[in-house]
Amino acid sequence: MLSPNAASASVPVPSVGIMSHPTTDRLSPARPVPWRVDHLYDTHALVTNVGGEPLDFVRALVRTGPDRQSHHWGQMLPGETAELCLCRFDPERTAVTIAWFRPGDGGEFAWCFGLSEPGETTAGRQ
Repeated sequence: MLSPNAASASVPVPSVGIMSHPTTDRLSPARPVPWRVDHLYDTHALVTNVGGEPLDFVRALVRTGPDRQSHHWGQMLPGETAELCLCRFDPERTAVTIAWFRPGDGGEFAWCFGLSEPGETTAGRQ
């Protein structure tokens, strides 16, 4: 039986160069996340489209372990705000995912945030 070192020494290992993926050239630069979240009380969040374009098929998915809620908001214009009531969720264990489509390119995007202390604002980042 050959030792692992002997086996690897007898078999040439091909070198692999950096390969580009065919879609990398088509990817556009990252855009800022178009959302701002303002927390009201302990369990309510205002989600505002702070981007410069309308967003299509916007929905919020709220989850804490097995407990889940889905909110379908449809199109949200720039400056438009939707309120999330999160009263039945544990703020320490809850995550909210906002999903949307940008008009024109058909790309679907998602952004997730956790619940913060009341009164904090969470601004979307790249």
